Amino acid sequence: MNLTQHKTAREFLERAGEWLQRGEAENNLIFGISKYFVNDQGRVKVHPYLLTIEDSGMLLGAAIMTPPRHLIIARMPHPALVALANYEAAREQPFSKNELRSLFALCVYCIAYGTRCAHSLEPDKIDWEENTWPYLLKTEGKALLRAAAR
Repeated sequence: MNLTQHKTAREFLERAGEWLQRGEAENNLIFGISKYFVNDQGRVKVHPYLLTIEDSGMLLGAAIMTPPRHLIIARMPHPALVALANYEAAREQPFSKNELRSLFALCVYCIAYGTRCAHSLEPDKIDWEENTWPYLLKTEGKALLRAAAR
């Protein structure tokens, strides 16, 4: 698992832009902030953290943080979340216990909200495909809640 901190928003979007656009509704905040940094480089005084997480060349997730704001993450599988949580090795500054709790709580919230939206569109559906929010909540929700409680 590789975590890459991109130096520019342009570099970040070259790697993750298409991937983010495939799930536009759920990734529009990350995509929009990144586009802002590309379009208004000269006026921006904040240096964001622009991160992608890959395994064997396949993009699994993306995240952005514009200090002093919190980390915003895209939906990603649990192993990628663990890699992100261990990002302290890459940035040489450990996440505090509260930052880790916030990270995992945000994951659970995003997954639960996505599940709620999916159920509102198909209220009678029980068996969800692997690439859906309800499936992710069913398979990863408990592990994320345990991680948030640590």
